[in-house]
Amino acid sequence: MNSYLQEMLGRVIFYVGDIVIDLSTRNVGVLLNRERHIDIVEDDMYFWTIKWSSENEVLNVDYIEEEHLKFLIFLKKMKWQSIKGDNCDL
Repeated sequence: MNSYLQEMLGRVIFYVGDIVIDLSTRNVGVLLNRERHIDIVEDDMYFWTIKWSSENEVLNVDYIEEEHLKFLIFLKKMKWQSIKGDNCDL
């Protein structure tokens, strides 16, 4: 991974209560819980539980890996607003 991408993704720090918006479905989600999983290849991996505003959306998952969520924000597939004031303007 190049240093620019690492720097941009490193700026995203999630907290319980942060808001994410899936731009394809316009569904709003709240980050509820962060869980650590140990993987032999990737070492520590973190997953977030998300509560979506509309539970009928097939495309929205309730459980997402943290780095994948960061990539979606970087690629402008999702918007993010932190309870600490940070946002998706990477």
